Amino acid sequence: MIFEMYVDGKGCVQIRDKLNQLNLKTKKGKSFNPIAIKNILDNPVYKRYIRYGRTSNYDNKEKRKKEENFILVKGIHFESAIIDEDTFEKAQIITEQIADKLLECHLIPICFLVY
Repeated sequence: MIFEMYVDGKGCVQIRDKLNQLNLKTKKGKSFNPIAIKNILDNPVYKRYIRYGRTSNYDNKEKRKKEENFILVKGIHFESAIIDEDTFEKAQIITEQIADKLLECHLIPICFLVY
């Protein structure tokens, strides 16, 4: 549902609203928020892949740093993927396009007035 709504043009806030309206909860039993939606959309486990080494601790702090070089392998943890690879990749392209627009807006302050 999340991936389909996203590739059909719904944003993370609209998806959150729909999931919360259906009274669905996160794995921790909380209501969904846009960050939870974004994390799901970015997680390749739903297309049956495993990421290893994507984050690491640094400076002995609680914060985790995202690593650029990580391992991504097809997993055997599901009989089949929850979402097909084509839909997953479409979601990644949309996310990248949104990030590019936001970066462009940060470089051109007048952009905030237009959007």
